[in-house]
Amino acid sequence: MPNENSNNASTASEVPVGSRQRFWLLFLLFLHTVNTYMDRVCISAAKDDIQRDISGLDDQMMGYVFGIFAIGYALFQIPAGWFSDRAGPRHALTIVVIIWSIFTALTGAVYTAISLIVVRFLFGAGEAGAYPGATRALYSWLPAKERGLGQGIFHSGADWGGRFFGGDAMVDRHDRLANDVCCQRCRGTGVGRRLVVLVSQRTS
Repeated sequence: MPNENSNNASTASEVPVGSRQRFWLLFLLFLHTVNTYMDRVCISAAKDDIQRDISGLDDQMMGYVFGIFAIGYALFQIPAGWFSDRAGPRHALTIVVIIWSIFTALTGAVYTAISLIVVRFLFGAGEAGAYPGATRALYSWLPAKERGLGQGIFHSGADWGGRFFGGDAMVDRHDRLANDVCCQRCRGTGVGRRLVVLVSQRTS
């Protein structure tokens, strides 16, 4: 308990747990989640135009563009969570928003397939702190009895962002193309071939 209290000292001194401002925070974090998911999949709506503008960007390369975001996102979530604990959610989320805004703009400035893949990887790495930072904020601002509800409202923003604002077709197109390319690469490796054989034996 002493360690936990010392780690929360800076945040607790700023905002008392149970403050009425927590409702405003929860609303902003909901919009934050909506925006992060829209940022993640809205590139799918521009897929055809991007492929026309950038030579060599076929469906396979576009799958890499979609999938590389998830790799950067996954690799940097744990470091981002550590940083949120150290710096506090306010500073962590401010940095996250700045980074993903920069790489959102840079996405429109690339002119080769490789540069687009690099930008999308860094985009994912920058956005990785969105959920850890928001979770840390909810932990600091909400009383224990409200944290489950708060997390539910916060996480529902991803569905609203992807389904209502982005549209089912755009989300499905993004996920299907990324998954298809990953599966093709998996099947092309020795591990992938062994997995296919094992699954076939199990289902036959």
